[in-house]
Amino acid sequence: MLNLLKTFYILYFFVKLLLKILSYFWPITISRYQSQFSGALTVDLINGRKSLNTSNANYSFDSLHRVFQSVLPQYLKIQSETEKILLLGMGAGSVVHIIRKEMNIINPIQCVEIDPIMIEIAQSEFDFNQFKEVDVVINDAALWVNNHSSTYQWIIVDLFIDNIIPEVFCSESFWYSLDKLLTKNGVLITNTITSNENKKDNEMIIASILSALGYDMQSVTMWNVNRVWICKKK
Repeated sequence: MLNLLKTFYILYFFVKLLLKILSYFWPITISRYQSQFSGALTVDLINGRKSLNTSNANYSFDSLHRVFQSVLPQYLKIQSETEKILLLGMGAGSVVHIIRKEMNIINPIQCVEIDPIMIEIAQSEFDFNQFKEVDVVINDAALWVNNHSSTYQWIIVDLFIDNIIPEVFCSESFWYSLDKLLTKNGVLITNTITSNENKKDNEMIIASILSALGYDMQSVTMWNVNRVWICKKK
């Protein structure tokens, strides 16, 4: 029995290693999920690392991860352990992973995620439970913002369904409500997309609203697809 168990573990680790090697040549789907919001989701092994994807977009731990890996170390400059971070749109936890494991920031993080399956995937596939001082609320970000009063020094927004920003997050009412949750001299970091299937320029609509709110604004564009706006409140 002991030899059989040992053989099983050897085969398991061999297959795992083989799949990891093969993933450097083409993506390998290892899990499938169905979301009421995003439709079919896959956890894929790409270049030896798991990522969460729709048929059109990466949600966590691939190209999106690299976007925030580029932006957050440059602009998320924590000054005190009392500063709080709000994350709207958690996905499978890419941003939290970067903040906690890559930047070693221990400040409290409030996450708002509409899709319960994302929480399940984050916990079962990406070891999300390892992170402390992270509170996750399952709610529509627009409704949550309207009914919330606590303020934050840092707000990170990554609100997509597939590769499209929902209309509600392109409205003045949403951004004006969110502005009330950002402290003076606080920083808002929001991910937008410069091209998508419906060709609507939601990115510039959002930028114009933020400009009207009086933020000091700059942006980082990656691969001519993602444009991240970094907005400091005066």
